Amino acid sequence: MGNAGGVPIIAYAFDRQARTGFNRSLAVVTIGDFLGLVSTLVLVTIGVGYVAVTVPGSRLVGTALVLVVLATVALLSVGVLLVYRQHVLKFLVLGVAHIFRGTFGRLSTGVERRLAPEPLSASVDRYFETVDTVRGDRRSLLIAFLLAFVGWTLFAVPLYTSAIAVGRPIPFGLVLFVVSVGGVATLVPLPGGLGGVEFAIAGLIVVTANVDPAVAGATVVLYRLSVYWLPVAIGLVAAVYSGISVGSFDDSVTRLDEIESDS
Repeated sequence: MGNAGGVPIIAYAFDRQARTGFNRSLAVVTIGDFLGLVSTLVLVTIGVGYVAVTVPGSRLVGTALVLVVLATVALLSVGVLLVYRQHVLKFLVLGVAHIFRGTFGRLSTGVERRLAPEPLSASVDRYFETVDTVRGDRRSLLIAFLLAFVGWTLFAVPLYTSAIAVGRPIPFGLVLFVVSVGGVATLVPLPGGLGGVEFAIAGLIVVTANVDPAVAGATVVLYRLSVYWLPVAIGLVAAVYSGISVGSFDDSVTRLDEIESDS
């Protein structure tokens, strides 16, 4: 689903396993996604510094700096709203829900019931309670940030090895720049698998590493097979297994409820 629907889907899957409630799961996933983007900005800054030193006069440095500034402003704005201006977010959520309830709610009683002001307000409150709880555990937040930073660094390794595989190695500092700039692009909520990331990374490789477009394309194909399509395939197997496990768990709970009611 990519960034257009990845967060709520992850939250839904997390809730089915952890049984914490969708709103609480959504809060946890949102914070994790936020920390991942912050770690990406750190890597972008490192990559920009590398390009500025090794590729003097590159126009990409100025463009990347603008991108970093815009992304930083966006993340800071989201962080301020989540921590200090929760009432503003709640007002926006309830306002949008009111519009949907007045339109789509007329077509479906289920939508009208789910978007009723009282239960929706309570759900938003549970969401922010979880945000505050997680925010208070600074040690866990620091560990999560460090894991995200290491993860993004390791995420760049397949691009480095893919370039070696096609016979045109790329400096790892440049790889960090290319991959992290692509990571910041995840701020844009687009569906996954459309090819935009592939074209962007290939273009960056051509411009910064002076690589032939065909070689850059082959490198990116190998890279995306490693970091995108292979995890999708593994995730499909995991989803099927998870679905079976959840179904078995639900059946067990149902049987226990029946036993307790009979006794």
